[in-house]
Amino acid sequence: MIKKIEDWNYYELLDVERTASPEEIWQAYQAALSAYHPGSLASYGLVTDEESDQVMSRIQEAYQTLRDPAMRKA
Repeated sequence: MIKKIEDWNYYELLDVERTASPEEIWQAYQAALSAYHPGSLASYGLVTDEESDQVMSRIQEAYQTLRDPAMRKA
């Protein structure tokens, strides 16, 4: 069964390990942005604009949380 995007945890969204360094998180964030950016080949025709916006929002939320050591710990 495929998980819905809202069920993915931040590590799954960015495809990083829980022990990922800040540099690894940054690189994964950049890769996720390019993969789900509107008009990218990876998402072309596979997701609607609304779904793409939702994914981009979750990616932003994941990065904002994982880049902050205090928020990441929580």
